[in-house]
Amino acid sequence: VAASRSLAEVTRADGVRDPYADRLMGAALVRAGSVEEGLSFLERSVAARPDDVDARLDLVEAYLAAGRPEAARGLLGSLPEGGSAERGRVLAVV
Repeated sequence: VAASRSLAEVTRADGVRDPYADRLMGAALVRAGSVEEGLSFLERSVAARPDDVDARLDLVEAYLAAGRPEAARGLLGSLPEGGSAERGRVLAVV
């Protein structure tokens, strides 16, 4: 709970944009059931750091949780090989 409050303060502060905090907050919100709100944080994180494959995979998971498989497939199809390829293959099966 304290960690969520700290993240909320960082991610909602005026003028502060931290893609890592956005990613963590987004993933936490999705896991807590606030999928749409979590998606917005994850999308903002990926927009700020498009080369962060793990953030993009978090966004794929969120799209699947939101019932948006086409968006998940599109993002999976654009991922580079290597790095987190195993996680990507597992998500592609879903």
